[in-house]
Amino acid sequence: DVDHLRSHVSDLLMICEVLISQRNESISRRKAASSEVGRLHGELDSMEKQNAVMRTQVEDLEDENNELRLDNEQLVKQLNTAINAAMAQEEDGGNSAIQGNGSPEAHTPLAPKELLGSLEEEDDLDPP
Repeated sequence: DVDHLRSHVSDLLMICEVLISQRNESISRRKAASSEVGRLHGELDSMEKQNAVMRTQVEDLEDENNELRLDNEQLVKQLNTAINAAMAQEEDGGNSAIQGNGSPEAHTPLAPKELLGSLEEEDDLDPP
C-alpha cells in the first residue's frame, strides 16, 4: 500500500508541476499582453494629440480659405464695377478716358466677358 500511495503522490506532484508551469506561462502571457496594451494606449494618446493638432491646422486653413474667398469675391465685385464703368464709358463716348488720375489717355478696354469668365472659373476651383 505504501508503494501505491507513493505512486499516487508522485503522479500528483507531476500534475502539480505541470499546472504550476501552465500557470507561470499564463502569468507571463498576461504580463506581455498588459505591456502591449499599455504601449498601444500610449500610441493612441499620441495619435489623438496629433489628430487634435491637425484638426486645429485644418480649422485655421479653412478660416484662411474663407477669408481669401471673401477677398476674392470683393475683388470680383470691384472688377465687375470697373468693367461695367469702362463699358458704359465706351458706349457713351467711344474714346473717353477712364477716370482715375484725370489724364485723357485713350483706353483700349480688356475683353471683359472673357476676363470675368476666367476669374469665375478660378473661383469654381474652391469647394463651397
